[in-house]
Amino acid sequence: MNRLFFPPLLFRIAYFPICCIVAAFPVSSPADTLVLKEGGIVRGEFLNPDDVPRAAYEMRTDSGIVLSVPVRYFERLRSKEREPLLEYGRTVPLLKDTVASNMEIARWCEEQGLSEQRRLHLNRVVQLDPDHAVARQRLGHQRIDGLWTTREEQNLARGYVLDGLHWRTQQEIDIEQAAARKKATLSRWRKELGKMRAALPSNPAMKEKISAIKAPEAAAVLSEMLRAEGSADARMIYVRALSNIGTPPAVQEIARWSMEGNEPVNDVRLSCFDEIRKHPAAIPLIGRYYASFLDPARCDNATVNRAAVAIAKIGARTMVPELIEALSTTHRWKKKIVNQGNVNLGSGGLVWGEETVEGEDRFDNQDVRRALVELTGQDFSFDKNAWKNWLMQSRKTPVFDARRG
Repeated sequence: MNRLFFPPLLFRIAYFPICCIVAAFPVSSPADTLVLKEGGIVRGEFLNPDDVPRAAYEMRTDSGIVLSVPVRYFERLRSKEREPLLEYGRTVPLLKDTVASNMEIARWCEEQGLSEQRRLHLNRVVQLDPDHAVARQRLGHQRIDGLWTTREEQNLARGYVLDGLHWRTQQEIDIEQAAARKKATLSRWRKELGKMRAALPSNPAMKEKISAIKAPEAAAVLSEMLRAEGSADARMIYVRALSNIGTPPAVQEIARWSMEGNEPVNDVRLSCFDEIRKHPAAIPLIGRYYASFLDPARCDNATVNRAAVAIAKIGARTMVPELIEALSTTHRWKKKIVNQGNVNLGSGGLVWGEETVEGEDRFDNQDVRRALVELTGQDFSFDKNAWKNWLMQSRKTPVFDARRG
């Protein structure tokens, strides 16, 4: 940093060079002006306003040169930022406390950029004359039903809350805060469960630690890990952990994985059913979820049979009517085939034509029949009418399932 220091004895000699330096480096918009006793001025940035006791005034010009002026050669400091406040401090005590005087000083404060002082005097005008329209309007007040109200009062009346610099509903604030807390919680669980998973191969005790998790907040992260996990053993651990948490979303995630997760290992799917059975209150809801896959209009035949197995495994007896309807299903299909009789001799040579062929296949679903037998103790093969007659008769008797006595 370039620094010029003017010792007391040399200041008279140095005065001319100071003026030359200031003149040689014009400033575009200096913030402060240092007035010297000898009549010179230095424009730039006042660097040491907080020095106590003060030995010198340091100013940095726009060119980057720092001048150090001893206090004995200092006359006064004019600051573009401080001058209005100084003027305000000198003027206000001399004013009369009237509407006109306060309006005039408020106007001057606005011109000088003294926003807080402007508001102070406008508020004083309102105190002296509550119906002063100009002061009210400049304060942002509005006249509603004959009454002057502030923006704050209007927002509060509408149920808004000041959140930092913005007015918002408490519901918006609560939702945002809840989302932030949830995000932080998920981040914490991802980190913690990630460490547990990394330690699983070398630390057998970690298996029980993961399975014993009870925090509902961990369910979403366990679901993510279940879908991304390549190890069947680890997936089984996550399923047990979700079951241990036991909340409806956690148990439903087990059901979703058993049905939609394309679980390649049968033991893991069977483990899902075992864990679901530990939550009897959830079985009716999960049974309806599985039954939604019995619809041949949206599911292929393999999916229909897989859903029937799931219903039987969790013991969802309330889904018997849906199973009866799915005993035999018809699945429509369409596919494109090459029609060798339709040849297009285009610029690219021979092009075989294509056509879309539609058809349907009807299936007697063995897994659906087995599910009905397991749930009811009856067997009417694929005769839907016989099954429906039995169901109607069974509903007239106090016992639905003879196997339960």
